Amino acid sequence: MRKFLLIAIIFTLLFVSCDSDAYHDANIIETSGSEESFELARGNNYFSVPAGYTLYTLTFNVESSYLVDGTIGFSLRGISSNMRSISTSWDGVSVRNGSGRTERSLTLRYTDEKRKLLYYVQSDIHSDYPVIADNFIEYLDAALGTTLEDTEKSFGLSRYDKDGDGYLRVVIAPFGDSDVLGCFVPNDISGGGNDCDVIYLNWDLILELFEQYAEEESSEEAAYERLAAQFVLVTEHEYFHYLQMSHIYLETGNSKIIFKLFTEGLAAYSEYRVLGEAAIGELLPSTKALILMQDSFGPFVLPNNPCSSAAYGAGQLLAGYIEDRYGEEGLNRVVRSTRGGMYVTEDIGVDFEELYSDFVFSLATTAFGVRVGVGNHVTTPVTLGFTRKMIDSLYDRYNGKVVSLTGTVSKYIGYAVENAATGYESGLHQLGFVINRWDDVPEAGITFDRDDPSVVSYAIIVPTVY
Repeated sequence: MRKFLLIAIIFTLLFVSCDSDAYHDANIIETSGSEESFELARGNNYFSVPAGYTLYTLTFNVESSYLVDGTIGFSLRGISSNMRSISTSWDGVSVRNGSGRTERSLTLRYTDEKRKLLYYVQSDIHSDYPVIADNFIEYLDAALGTTLEDTEKSFGLSRYDKDGDGYLRVVIAPFGDSDVLGCFVPNDISGGGNDCDVIYLNWDLILELFEQYAEEESSEEAAYERLAAQFVLVTEHEYFHYLQMSHIYLETGNSKIIFKLFTEGLAAYSEYRVLGEAAIGELLPSTKALILMQDSFGPFVLPNNPCSSAAYGAGQLLAGYIEDRYGEEGLNRVVRSTRGGMYVTEDIGVDFEELYSDFVFSLATTAFGVRVGVGNHVTTPVTLGFTRKMIDSLYDRYNGKVVSLTGTVSKYIGYAVENAATGYESGLHQLGFVINRWDDVPEAGITFDRDDPSVVSYAIIVPTVY
């Protein structure tokens, strides 16, 4: 399926002693009057925020045990009720998740013998919209070009051919009440499904988008071309799922051993790897989903997690980070790994917890331009490839333009995180994190409390964007 951490942070002050988690009554921090970051001690942290600067906090559960059940609580609040207002504004964004699948009668509408593709449309849909359905298939097939072959070559994967006929089926059907553009169902290759090679595209959104584009474009042809270009990305994404899951199934007999952070993140990143800059505009909403994780997100995306859609954006950036740091073949080893779960990173010689923590702090450092980290974790800004591009770009959902993020980090982070000026408390899953903004700056500082030393919090002070 397809859908989509921008973060913040810097320098690191570790208060290491034999009573490091004792409740500190007073931790006095001398601030410099410019961008900076520092770790909060448990208890009262007295510091000042200069006029014209905004305060954020990033709280991170560094617990590294695999799939620890539950969360670790923490709280943040101003030391006193005296707060200084700052002038800025915040935007809102939401991501929904869902899919549906029922039995349906299908009609074969087109066969692409060169690529070995069979295009099906749900029969009643084709009866109601024969021209739109057939035109969509024609434009999509033409726009695909070598996309599917390029995906195979790029990641060193190949088709399964489950039923032995040599074809991949593309089924166009409604998904029900869902905003999912396409999907791949692992049971279709592992058993209990359709026992063939197949991906699905959501007719309801195809029709909705065509009607929208027909109004916005100068001609019907331009509307179909725009629609086809978007669904090339969707088709590539689902085709990657199919290739990766088929590979894992053939090697292990189990197609579901990778957790969502990698399944969706790698598929989202494959769009950029294969289709390049054309994919950036489509991927940025997924990056926004990443910072909707809030504190209910953990990288393992626990069952029924309401923010599991954030795995698209988080995993996408993590995949880009892996490629930036370990190269294309390094990421390919992760893609083809059959270790399962978080252990896939062992194919590049690193524990998942170490890699993920380095990733979080590196992105934070890059986003805010201030250094921070825990222990030996990487704290240098990310300057390579995809990760840098995604941090430096922002998708404006109102007018569809990609604009520079330079100088607007505070505003960008601001719309995605909760205000903590009136106090904030919650719980963090292992390796989960939350960024809080402070719409009003506490004049004395912050009181930080936690249930376990594995939860660490940092204050980040950056110029206010008006």
